[in-house]
Amino acid sequence: MEIIRQLLKFCTDNPWITILGTVTLIQIAPIRIDPWSTLLGWIRAALIGELEYDVKELKKDFDAEKVNSKRWNILDFANSCRNGRQHTKEEWQHVISQLKEYEVLTDQKGIENGVIEEEAKYLRKLYAERNEKNDFL
Repeated sequence: MEIIRQLLKFCTDNPWITILGTVTLIQIAPIRIDPWSTLLGWIRAALIGELEYDVKELKKDFDAEKVNSKRWNILDFANSCRNGRQHTKEEWQHVISQLKEYEVLTDQKGIENGVIEEEAKYLRKLYAERNEKNDFL
């Protein structure tokens, strides 16, 4: 009997033990209240929501970095052409394909840039001339 009194005193002195025991009994009892599953569901939903947000942010950062990288490569190539540097046919094909990819990405993301549009015209014109004359490096 003394053990039961000590157990009851321990439970009343520690309300978290009482709450934990009650929630566990409710979970085990054959009634429709499911506190552990509900609590774990809330935690899972919060974690999944946070992960989805983080993935979206990472994707946005990755897309921005991809667009900036292609933009820099195209502008650098155009600058080297303006400075009289010759390029191989493979270099030209690479930059033209990057230019197409850049335009697709900027269309998808709604990015406008007048500088790159002018450089794209210049590069396409110069590539057509080089291709017609076949005077690649």
